[in-house]
Amino acid sequence: MKLGLFLAAAALLGGSVCGTAAAVAAGCTVGIRTTVSLVSDPTDPNVFVFETKDELVDYVSEHWNNSSEIFKHTILAPPGTPARVNSCSPKLAHPRYSPPVDVVNVTILGGPFRGKSGWVTSADMHVRVAATPAKGIVGQRRQPPAPRP
Repeated sequence: MKLGLFLAAAALLGGSVCGTAAAVAAGCTVGIRTTVSLVSDPTDPNVFVFETKDELVDYVSEHWNNSSEIFKHTILAPPGTPARVNSCSPKLAHPRYSPPVDVVNVTILGGPFRGKSGWVTSADMHVRVAATPAKGIVGQRRQPPAPRP
């Protein structure tokens, strides 16, 4: 409901919700349509991508019966897999010994699971920074050409 009011207000004000900057869902740490890399912690960098939001929330809360149950409803994305953020639910998952994390729906953009969508936590992704060509050292003044003899 709040997001709907936000979108309506943006339309009335003539603003673009999805302009050059990615639109951020209220309270989420990542913008919608942002390109991210899926990477978990350094000891096990692969990322579980869950079929449903509820399965991910249960997994993070440690409410699951056995490992085979997890593997039936996930794909295991290798570290660095590129993905696009489709939606975000802020602070929905509650790990036992950590602060709540966002639950994010992504579409995988590359690798063996390209085109598949699923759910990950905000802790398992990092925003990809687009490389830009260097234009010289910042703050360095351009030197005039040497005079011809």
